[in-house]
Amino acid sequence: MLEADTSVRLSANSRRSTASAALLTEFAAEHGLPAERCLRGTGLSPADLEDPDAEIDAAQELALIGTLVRELAHVPALGLAAGRRYHLTTYGLLGLAVISSPTLGQAIDVGLSYLDLTFMFTPFTVEHVGHGLRATLDQRPLAGAGPDVTRFLAEREMAAVVTFVRDLIGLGRPIIQLDFQHPEPAYGAAVYERVFGVRPAFGRPVTCGVITAEALRTPLLQAEPRTAELSRRQCEQRRAALYRPAPANVAEKVRDRLRRGLERGAGIPTPRQVAAELNLGERSLRRALRAEGTSFSALVIEVATAFARSLLAEGHTVEAVAGTLGYASASGFSHAFKRWTGTTPGAAR
Repeated sequence: MLEADTSVRLSANSRRSTASAALLTEFAAEHGLPAERCLRGTGLSPADLEDPDAEIDAAQELALIGTLVRELAHVPALGLAAGRRYHLTTYGLLGLAVISSPTLGQAIDVGLSYLDLTFMFTPFTVEHVGHGLRATLDQRPLAGAGPDVTRFLAEREMAAVVTFVRDLIGLGRPIIQLDFQHPEPAYGAAVYERVFGVRPAFGRPVTCGVITAEALRTPLLQAEPRTAELSRRQCEQRRAALYRPAPANVAEKVRDRLRRGLERGAGIPTPRQVAAELNLGERSLRRALRAEGTSFSALVIEVATAFARSLLAEGHTVEAVAGTLGYASASGFSHAFKRWTGTTPGAAR
């Protein structure tokens, strides 16, 4: 287990997958809040949440949560209900690393080691106490978020932790103490007791929970050391990719790579090929381009259009230009060219 008084910090600007935002958007839709309305002000569209390679800023998810809390203020225990949706599969590779660990205690170690691959907004401090392990949420980073959002996140994070534990060792009552910093809400403590199996105290100095020492020693049925080691390595790679700085002027570097590919007759490279040449992950490339106000597909259209126009102006046939750009037929290229420019290749010549 982690040493006593271990503090796990999160970056305020950490990137994250869209899995949590997608989960919350679906959750909101079940309560009558359409996705477009839920995502208003986030810079995201429903299509963004369907891309498994997409990444978003933590601030975008926090904006989504603000809308959800405001629009669904009439739904009691909203954070508790949302937190119970965060099963191990929500965390991708981290979920696999956790479930293949030998014991619950070691699984919790893995989860805490890669907390920045989860969807939390608050640091955790963990310490051993005589009867188990106490995990405390540091809610100070949420000081400007408002009491409703802060309560939602406290409920969500703690409910997600209990769901995490129960996914690993089954139903039961591993939590023996639970404190919340916020006052007892109007919907009462009984709702919390049904979720956590223990009646919490409210208005406490900190939000924290204690997992029993006996539960921590519970062996996991799906433990597999080789899978655990491999998935932890992949978690390391994933975390490195999240924090790897992108080079400046990425869009211009991509344009240059696209032009060189066309000039060599190699056609249009894939995002993965370009990312590898720039020593970036594919997701990091897409993120960097988005930060510069463009996308890989937009750059492909821009470069391919300019290159095709220059070849047509030099007198090359439509068939020849189509082949250079990697199209199987002149008609396919003609349709694409008209979509890009509003005119046909013949007219452009």
